[in-house]
Amino acid sequence: MSRSAENWPTLLPLDGLVETGQVAEATDDEANALRNRANGLRARAAVLRSDASDMESLRARLAR
Repeated sequence: MSRSAENWPTLLPLDGLVETGQVAEATDDEANALRNRANGLRARAAVLRSDASDMESLRARLAR
């Protein structure tokens, strides 16, 4: 089955949504959990962008 762009939701930056209150139904705990998840994903992305010449070191950093 082929998916067109209209089948996918528009992705928006989390920080902007939380600050503007567009996620009013989220509790403070949920918003904090989303922030923590986003920070974790950013950290993993930074590791993946780094030098991958040492795969064991890369695996250890991603496992954190």
